[in-house]
Amino acid sequence: MSPLLNVSALAREANAVNNEHNKNINNDLWRMYRMTQVAANASHPYSWFFTGDLETLLPPSPTDYNARRDQILAFFQAYYAASTCQVVVYGSESLQTLIEWTTTSFSALPLVTTPTSVLLEDDPGFI
Repeated sequence: MSPLLNVSALAREANAVNNEHNKNINNDLWRMYRMTQVAANASHPYSWFFTGDLETLLPPSPTDYNARRDQILAFFQAYYAASTCQVVVYGSESLQTLIEWTTTSFSALPLVTTPTSVLLEDDPGFI
């Protein structure tokens, strides 16, 4: 719940995301999903590139990593809040136990009023 967001980890994490992106490139299901994004209204968030690769995640020069980290931290502080998260809990334990575990695990999330509509303001519609 409290990532360090170290500059030293930026390239490592970007490479992990890039590897996942590259793994999906030849996956037919992923490619069909991507085609629905391309066919969607370009003004709608659904059409946005959604996995990231090294070109979209890292600045051109390692000397700019501090600035990128600051951007990531600002995004995290603005949008990583209980009001923007959804959790699904499934288990054979009693409902009370699951509630207690969930409360313990997620109570550290800030309870702030987050501008969730910022990304969808003036929603142009999917199609």
